[in-house]
Amino acid sequence: MGLIIYAILSRGKIDAVAIRRSRKDYRSPFLFRRAGRPDAGKLASRGLPVLGNVNEVAALLGVSPKQLRWLSVADFGHYHSFLLEKKSGAARLIDAPKPQLKAAQRKIYELLLKKQPLHPAAHGFCPGKNVRDHAARHCGKQTVLGMDVANFCPSVSARRVCGLFKSWGYGEDVALLLTTLTTYNGHLPQGAPTSPALANLVFTHADARLAGLARRFGAEYSRYADDMTFSGGQAFQRKLSAFSKAVQGIVKEEGFALNHNKTRQMRHGRRQVVTGLVVNETPHVSRRMRRRMRAILHNAQRKGLEAQNRFKHPRFAEHLRGRIAWITSLHPRLGGRLLEGWKAARARFAG
Repeated sequence: MGLIIYAILSRGKIDAVAIRRSRKDYRSPFLFRRAGRPDAGKLASRGLPVLGNVNEVAALLGVSPKQLRWLSVADFGHYHSFLLEKKSGAARLIDAPKPQLKAAQRKIYELLLKKQPLHPAAHGFCPGKNVRDHAARHCGKQTVLGMDVANFCPSVSARRVCGLFKSWGYGEDVALLLTTLTTYNGHLPQGAPTSPALANLVFTHADARLAGLARRFGAEYSRYADDMTFSGGQAFQRKLSAFSKAVQGIVKEEGFALNHNKTRQMRHGRRQVVTGLVVNETPHVSRRMRRRMRAILHNAQRKGLEAQNRFKHPRFAEHLRGRIAWITSLHPRLGGRLLEGWKAARARFAG
């Protein structure tokens, strides 16, 4: 087994992602002869289709067996990799699937992953839940503790993904095939539509342990993707040090690590922020975020949207539109005004 280190240097800062990689993790399943019959009863209990061979998987995904074999081989260049700058000045490695593989991954999400139950604490990329629901659980608390899981998707190995599919009832051959379609270089790729759901599913056991730990300390727990939030009263505040060490231990035992640079302890007398929302009383967008969005759109109407793309986002206009939709869900009137500004900037510089 080898060890690959992705070291990304940006503005003097380095992000390192260590990925364990073995030949079994990323080679096409068609290079092996794997046995294993599906467990129909187990699959039916989860509402999953019984898939016993490549032809059945191909039919489910709406492709030919030949095309499926081609999609399952990572060496055929099914991903476009690029760096996306973070607000911190460091860079994030994005492995974005190309259209044909992305279409197959979307079907895997809709037909398999979306049906699987998650722990109630999970909120990010969960149907029917949103960032407001996550933040609302921590409103009006004496102390809010935010902790971040480092390299959330890349930390999930192909071996763990394969084990997840097998635990649902799929035979090893089909489990390995689904794994090669949803992983890249031995881990979940940051950029695939299946990665957030698979990371959530793998983290389910950790969610259960962390929720139990929070209850023992008289605290509330919820998670939005890699952002874990705990909150409670004075009793919880007095035990923060012991609690933080216990969280770190659970996360490590579950095969993940914390990004200690993003740990935040916020008491009620100061601004408490959870996933971008101020939660001292009710969830709302901060004044700083409102001013920033107004400034971006004001300047965009004079110089164009791309002139405001400081972090070189590949689809900045759509990204900005998504941020406006998020604000609209919390503050409809403000969101409506921001949307008008976005449309005006697009119309002025169209073509």
